[in-house]
Amino acid sequence: MEKYQSKIAQIVHDNAKSMFCAGGISESRMREYDEACLVQTAAPIPRISSQKPAAAAQGACARAV
Repeated sequence: MEKYQSKIAQIVHDNAKSMFCAGGISESRMREYDEACLVQTAAPIPRISSQKPAAAAQGACARAV
């Protein structure tokens, strides 16, 4: 579960996620929204995926809907 810095940050991030899933923004831009809107954890969790990046992003979009 994601934790947001504020209610406004949650709304901004949700809109960015929708744009990312629709192909409107890049993965690197989405990561910028993550950094700006989400509360940082003590230790970042490494990203491990056996899927290709596009397939991994598609899975994240499917969960968001």
